[in-house]
Amino acid sequence: MGEASSGHFAHLATDGIDPEHESVGGTEWREFTGWAVWRARRRDGSQGSWCATRFRQLTCEEIYRGLARTLVCETFEQLREELIMQAKLEEQLGP
Repeated sequence: MGEASSGHFAHLATDGIDPEHESVGGTEWREFTGWAVWRARRRDGSQGSWCATRFRQLTCEEIYRGLARTLVCETFEQLREELIMQAKLEEQLGP
């Protein structure tokens, strides 16, 4: 696994998410289709930031208008909010 710029190591949620976080605040991370949701792992082995990376590439225009390829948040709740905001923004931008 590669090292993230924050000094964390990538840790895919699909092979290491703990049952406590499979559903947070009544929202399962699996509901965010189009995104790979994962958890960074610190050098000491502890869990780090929550991350989400889009499966598809974004155009320069989409990036300019505020869409993100990867999101990094300290908590799942923060990540969930960011994912919701990205979905709303993408809907506003249209096809």
